Amino acid sequence: ISAINPLSRLLALTANNIVVFQIMIKTWMKSEHRLLLLITTFTLLFHNSKAFTIFRSELMYKNGEASFTTDLAFQRTLAGEYFIDIDENSRTWSGYRIDNLPRKEDGLKGVKAVSALYKKLDEVSSSPSFTLVTTVTGDKVAINLDKSSDPASPRLIAVLSRIMIQWATRAQVEETKVRFYELLNEETLDLTHQITSREFASSLFKSLTETAEGCELSEMVTQDGSILGIVPRTLVHQQNLLHRGIGVLVTKDESISVPQKESKNKYPELYVHRRTDTKRIFPSLYDMFVGGVSMAGEEARLTAAREVAEELGLDRALSDPDMLSDALFNCTICTSYNRCLVTVFCCTFKSNSKDSVKWQDEEVSWGDFVKYDLVVASANLSMNKLMKEGKWPGAIPKTMKKRVEIAEIEIEEESELRHWDYVPDGLLVWEAWLDFQKHVFKTF
Repeated sequence: ISAINPLSRLLALTANNIVVFQIMIKTWMKSEHRLLLLITTFTLLFHNSKAFTIFRSELMYKNGEASFTTDLAFQRTLAGEYFIDIDENSRTWSGYRIDNLPRKEDGLKGVKAVSALYKKLDEVSSSPSFTLVTTVTGDKVAINLDKSSDPASPRLIAVLSRIMIQWATRAQVEETKVRFYELLNEETLDLTHQITSREFASSLFKSLTETAEGCELSEMVTQDGSILGIVPRTLVHQQNLLHRGIGVLVTKDESISVPQKESKNKYPELYVHRRTDTKRIFPSLYDMFVGGVSMAGEEARLTAAREVAEELGLDRALSDPDMLSDALFNCTICTSYNRCLVTVFCCTFKSNSKDSVKWQDEEVSWGDFVKYDLVVASANLSMNKLMKEGKWPGAIPKTMKKRVEIAEIEIEEESELRHWDYVPDGLLVWEAWLDFQKHVFKTF
């Protein structure tokens, strides 16, 4: 017992990770490693943020709710009305209707879609609606629709087949041997992989979108962020494909990365902005995050720096590594119009520096730093309004009633903050942030 006591705080960090717990105990029992483990332990205890960084990858936030994840034995993604089960061995992608999940999963489509990403196939009662099969013969890779009991739209199948070509070519065959690509027995492309992956993807999608060669390219991913293929961004949104993105909390003067227990009322102010009324999506709504989609081949941190520079004019984020935190956590956001694996960062704005916030007039109509507790309160009221209207895409927190009561006390009745309507996607990431905080507090 006395030997294990020095590890108690670190073990609390891994209480939900039995594998790490077992490794630590076994390592301790090997006498030659005791000194090294003890030194490592106290190093982590004196650097709480680093310690949390090591283990936080076990946390996954799914539409605002936190859960501990383990390595999954399957790969899964989302497209349109379907979740796609990916089988490396048989080289098949099988599409199952999300609405056909068991009755206990009934609820909003966003919640059901997230559930579908992590559900084992033996828990799914229905058969696949369609199956795409990869066949490799000589210098040709072919994608065929093997069966379709409930056919998806031809356009969705066409998009998925082009992503599958990229996945199959990268994972299954040598690039130098492949030249011909046959899609659904309808179209054969004569291409070579000596061109770049971006050019290859643009060529694949040329017949589906007139702007494929010049448009922004992003990536379809699995539930763990593995890249399946490059896709024109317009098709990502049109077919509601699972992709990568970022969310950045911009704070004033101090970072909010790893708060201390006693700092509840000492959080730095957060930058909140209102979208213009000309925006195609969510006009005039508020957001506490700077957000954006990662481009093909773009690391999440670079996406975060780029979006902060583009949306708020804080160009120093691109050159100063201290302005942007390391990734805090990842969360899965699913709605009827957006499915994204979001990586969250913090960006610290120094009011005594030469930097100044300069937003894009076509993007932002107002923005300012707001006290943290007022952001919390106004976000709770906005969430509550969405719930009453049946428009909230996530799970309903058990503490929602109490949170609303507190918010109504903290915000004066005549204050305009009571009427701030936030972007639903941003609120889902905000819920994940609040849950992230709770786990930090429990740990330290």
